[in-house]
Amino acid sequence: MITTIILITIIEGISAKIYALPKCTTPEEVRAVMSNMPVGAYIMVLMGCAIGCVGGAVVATYISGRTNYLYAILVGASATLASIINSIQVPGQPTWFIILNILICLPFAYIGYLAAAKPE
Repeated sequence: MITTIILITIIEGISAKIYALPKCTTPEEVRAVMSNMPVGAYIMVLMGCAIGCVGGAVVATYISGRTNYLYAILVGASATLASIINSIQVPGQPTWFIILNILICLPFAYIGYLAAAKPE
């Protein structure tokens, strides 16, 4: 999971450099900023989540001996939970982004498992 967090943080950091956001102090300001963010900023967050889940799942699969997908799926489930919490705590995100951000984690964690699993 640490790998997942590191990768997501790096990609979201790059996104913050490309799409600089103003400082917000109230929920209303956050809502206004989030609802006016460019689509590219949301795509970068989704890419971060996907890449983070793949990377975290690869590491989890190697740690578990490359034969069990359970740990990779736990990485994806943890990222899904974080996405749900984020969608509740940060107002103004578009519905399409919330849905994709929640749905993207588990499939990409499974892809990470497949990339690292021992061939049969």
